[in-house]
Amino acid sequence: MNWNIKPFDPEILAATQDRSDNLIKPIGSLAFLERIACQAAGAQEKIIPEFVSKAIISITKSKPSSALQILAKRENAKLIVADPKTEIPTKLAEGLARDGIQAIGIALPEWQEEEAAINWQALKQNAEVLWGSSEERAAELNFTVDFYQAAAAKRILIVLDGPASLLAAVLATRQNPALLEYLISSRSDDKIEHQEMMTELGLAHGLRVHMQGNTGLSSAFGLGLVDAAIRAIREMATFEEASVAYSLADFSTPEKKEEA
Repeated sequence: MNWNIKPFDPEILAATQDRSDNLIKPIGSLAFLERIACQAAGAQEKIIPEFVSKAIISITKSKPSSALQILAKRENAKLIVADPKTEIPTKLAEGLARDGIQAIGIALPEWQEEEAAINWQALKQNAEVLWGSSEERAAELNFTVDFYQAAAAKRILIVLDGPASLLAAVLATRQNPALLEYLISSRSDDKIEHQEMMTELGLAHGLRVHMQGNTGLSSAFGLGLVDAAIRAIREMATFEEASVAYSLADFSTPEKKEEA
């Protein structure tokens, strides 16, 4: 299926970045939160984005872990179990959009990190992707690839989790590169396959939380980062709003000031 994913308006992105650069802070000091703020602005088509309604999608037929339930509640995110054998990606995305969900976290709890690593190595060598080690894993991966595209077509931001969610993102973006703008990383990892997939996707590294697996816990934290990014762009004042006059010299080092 060919999903029509609408690219972000570059003028909105530029205006949001300009506002971020002019907040009362050093330029770039909010790191990748500034990128997330621009993504929220692009998805909502608003220079100053609104706070988002959130959900965590656990792609499995099993009950979510207690830890994920607790974090979903903490993030005020709806927790949805999507069984890939009975759920339809397009219908799920449509339901999320109807409910006003604008950002989702992903969990693929049945996937082992080694399965994602093996598939990534096959993908790098242009070999046939194994699509998991079993029929169930293959169904989960296929579902996730389609669901990412269906969600982005509804202008929903997608917070990734572990290597399985990254693998699905690589496969999905190769089918539909427009998806890239809607993807957000939630964690950093030293594993080579994680680093390589992040590089292909061009994603900024997320929290260094030393989490393992594909449980959805890091994507739950990532939804909190979306909130933080939007809060910063909405609630911090710019120099102009605070009636603060400044020049670039004010931020120069003592050496530079002496040269001037």
